[in-house]
Amino acid sequence: MAISFLSVILLSVGCSSVSSTLKVPSAALESIRSIGKTRAEISVENDGRDTTQVEHLLVVDIESAGSRGAFDKAADLLLARKWTVVGERRPLIVSLKSLEWKNTHLILYPYNAKELEQYPELVDQLKEPVNEESLVYLSVFEGEV
Repeated sequence: MAISFLSVILLSVGCSSVSSTLKVPSAALESIRSIGKTRAEISVENDGRDTTQVEHLLVVDIESAGSRGAFDKAADLLLARKWTVVGERRPLIVSLKSLEWKNTHLILYPYNAKELEQYPELVDQLKEPVNEESLVYLSVFEGEV
């Protein structure tokens, strides 16, 4: 689900002849990490025609009972940190954009180990015992939507 959405994003990112790299501001990542304990995080470079987009994938422990509670709590914590909802299909996905960092977007998902198998380096970081019900998965990227 995240890959197809991201493919659409990449197609809509600038079409100039100058190659550029879109990176999420470090302050935005710190704000996102502050909603809980980051259990795993990787960066993935997605190459478009003239743009490289750096996507950050995070698994965060919200320390909440139940996966729905973790998902809702994570959304509430992000809203309190100046993110705004641009689309949602709860309890499956919430898409947010930053009011503070222009063109910074985030997609919030409930944690699902099966969906993360495509990122073995992310899954490898989760070897420490975790309560999967208190985890959420986030994709953060910079670019026009």
